[in-house]
Amino acid sequence: MGVTEKQAAETSQFHINFVGIRHIGYAVSVISFVAAVCLLYFWGLTYGVEFAGGSVFHYRFKGAVDENTIRATLSTPAFADLGDVQVQRVMGAMEAAGQAAGQEYIIKSKFEEHIAKGVAADEVETRMDKALSAIGGGAERLSVEKIGPTVGATLKVKAFWCAFLGCLGILLYIALRFEFRMAVAAIVAEVHDCFLILGIFALLRHEFTLDILAALLTILGYSINDSIIVLDRVRENLRLKRKLGFDEIVNLSINQTLGRTIMTSVTVQLSVLALLFIGPSNVRDFALAMTIGIVVGTYSSIFVVAPILVDWYYKDHPAVQQKLA
Repeated sequence: MGVTEKQAAETSQFHINFVGIRHIGYAVSVISFVAAVCLLYFWGLTYGVEFAGGSVFHYRFKGAVDENTIRATLSTPAFADLGDVQVQRVMGAMEAAGQAAGQEYIIKSKFEEHIAKGVAADEVETRMDKALSAIGGGAERLSVEKIGPTVGATLKVKAFWCAFLGCLGILLYIALRFEFRMAVAAIVAEVHDCFLILGIFALLRHEFTLDILAALLTILGYSINDSIIVLDRVRENLRLKRKLGFDEIVNLSINQTLGRTIMTSVTVQLSVLALLFIGPSNVRDFALAMTIGIVVGTYSSIFVVAPILVDWYYKDHPAVQQKLA
């Protein structure tokens, strides 16, 4: 049995006309997407050691030392002169056991930094050991791993295939579970999210690392989850609210799921912000990417998926009149 528009609207605590303002959403999405593509094309991403190639050192210090001291020491011409290095604090076995000494750090130095400073690959380890032995009561090198440019290039290709195959799997799942146009709308939102996040990192000139890649794939899953919640409610309302127009059903579905979307986004964002500002340094890249991605993913599930779904439907059904402006 059908229901009136007023009765249907009363089933939601929100009454926002998202479909009516979808053209604003289109404009914001297109402008931001084009800006992100331009940033990636003209500026490009700044790749970390994992993708650009370099050396990854693991040191244990006898006394207390901070990241800034290590970074300054290794970039000072009087010491190692190794250029810009990435320093991350890690929890070692000695520190986990409550011993004051034994702070451990992962130090990453890219090959391009070595070349810029005229430092041979074999000389990097010697300079690193000598410089770090003068701070923190001395340092012990636990391990060193060298990543060649070829390995970095392979990782870039694998990263692309991970994202591509993930989107393809999502497309197939939603096409089979819901319908094809819903699947396409969701994938467009995923691509939109991916480029916006990469564009922001290009703008910030922040290194793109494996941690950020992991966060990016996590964000794609988070975003598609939000989209599926809306799509599932649209499918349900198509069966229950047959007297409503398609645009009204989509708008009602967004409003019905908006409370859940806000609560999920806020709670996850609070956790991620805690990691970003007071968490250990080795998770801050991940937390930064997640902070950006949660905002972008929540936006796209409302202002990218729904507008595409509505306009595609009325393009396929030109005789059906839209009821919302």
